[in-house]
Amino acid sequence: MKTTIFYFSATGNSLALARSIANEIGDTELVPIPRVLGNHVDAGGTKLGLVFPVYAWGLPRIVADFVKQLRPRDNQYVFAIVTCGGTPGGTLNQLRKMLRKNGADLAAGFVVRANSYHPAAENNPLITFVGNLDKNPMPKPTEERLPEITATIKNSQPHPPETSSFAANFVGGMFYPVALNTFQKTGQDYTVNDNCNTCRTCERVCPRKNISMVDGKPSWQDDCEMCFACFQWCPQKAIQYRGLTPSDDKRRNSQVTVKEMLLR
Repeated sequence: MKTTIFYFSATGNSLALARSIANEIGDTELVPIPRVLGNHVDAGGTKLGLVFPVYAWGLPRIVADFVKQLRPRDNQYVFAIVTCGGTPGGTLNQLRKMLRKNGADLAAGFVVRANSYHPAAENNPLITFVGNLDKNPMPKPTEERLPEITATIKNSQPHPPETSSFAANFVGGMFYPVALNTFQKTGQDYTVNDNCNTCRTCERVCPRKNISMVDGKPSWQDDCEMCFACFQWCPQKAIQYRGLTPSDDKRRNSQVTVKEMLLR
């Protein structure tokens, strides 16, 4: 009855959630998506899970790329849980469509509220606008949803993919491809100050291998996920995004350490 959970996490929220689920259901392997992207993927045992954050009312680009290569086994129970700071949009419906193209289906899909926010999402008027279109209740936090989610997975029960209201899904879906295309080019918006001590943490947490060291300082290329992992996990707080500096308000998940976020 082994379960494999593939996860993508930048602030640590999705990793902490995946770990909580694994602890509850037992016999579970956790696999970071960036580590297997582009490689042959063993779809695991009788159950396969995906845990990741919502980006621009849809799948992060790296998750979408991974799902395209994923081939679940026949009759495998596939579930997904997404973390979201506000409006999830039609993320799980998007995932279900992609899985169906691969001959599989999404048996159960849940949304939980993240306990930290993407820096670019704060005070964003577009996010506020789409959020106001959503007539569904705000997602509940992990602590409230965990018993229901784990019971559903343990018993291989179906659960309809959770989604926002039609208007929020429609408008969010319109902006989604534009947002992901914009995200990819945002590496040019990062700068680094003299606090940098060449520890290479930013390079090692980057899910896209988009950071290389040039003259002892990080340099960003044009394949950014805009996950802010480099920004959030820099031990020296040496990285800025458009002049924004990491604050001390614990945007990162407190249950996750930087060592657990290193991908290489």
